[in-house]
Amino acid sequence: PVEEQVAVLFAATNGYLDDLPLSSIREFERGFLRYLREDRPAILEAIRTEKAISEATQSALQEAVVEFKKTMVV
Repeated sequence: PVEEQVAVLFAATNGYLDDLPLSSIREFERGFLRYLREDRPAILEAIRTEKAISEATQSALQEAVVEFKKTMVV
């Protein structure tokens, strides 16, 4: 779905993946999307319905990326 692509591209283009080894990027993508679907579905719904990233959604995405990265073992 487009909203999932947007969430991953947001993380990548805003530097949240810069500190991850290249070999961990796919793991991040799979895990982050699972995290959003299960724990933060409102973010994906907001992207889907707004068809953009509002300031509130941007803030929620930033928080979600940071929280998810804390769970990653690299």
